Amino acid sequence: LAGAASGGLVELWLGDEVGDGGAAALADAIGAAGARLTLRRLCLGGETAQGVRVANPALGPPALEALTAALRGGAALSHLLLSGNASLGGDACAALLGAAGELSALRVLRIDGCGLTRAQLPPLLETLDATCYCLHELKLDATAQSDDPPSPQRSLGRSQSVPAFVVAAAAPAPSPLKGGGGRLLTFAQRIALAKLLEQNRTMGKLRIEAWKVSKMLD
Repeated sequence: LAGAASGGLVELWLGDEVGDGGAAALADAIGAAGARLTLRRLCLGGETAQGVRVANPALGPPALEALTAALRGGAALSHLLLSGNASLGGDACAALLGAAGELSALRVLRIDGCGLTRAQLPPLLETLDATCYCLHELKLDATAQSDDPPSPQRSLGRSQSVPAFVVAAAAPAPSPLKGGGGRLLTFAQRIALAKLLEQNRTMGKLRIEAWKVSKMLD
């Protein structure tokens, strides 16, 4: 796998049998490849274009900690899809989001149904606002969405739903919370995150500089 990760493999889907040990080995291979990594899209949870559901219920917090460490080490992975792996846990997901400002190559992150709770979101959204310029798509709520983001020029007017690449579609959807009712994010949070991600797509690092200036003027 280490050779494949730096030798032409671009996309990898793994399901059902991957546990913490396997994820750690995968993270080691990604980390060892470093800047030579050709793997761009890693899916350990989600749905293929053919409608096949992928999940790894044995994945726990150590798996996400290992992957986060590999990404922090400079791995060029741009898509990390983990949807539906509830055993990853909210704390590990929160740690990954908290480190998002350091993961300069990461563009798409899907951790819907992975254990985050509403109470964890406000400080994480503040951290993303202050530090993260790289993410273009972030999926936290369990909703049906297209893999292809709409144009960043799309308006956020009242007559339109929040863009699919943001976090949640406007239509009702099953809750990712155990025993919960409703989505993780409020409508206001989704709109705010929509703006953040759209500015990431159009401004990149300049968005963070603009954020700093706005805070100095507050």
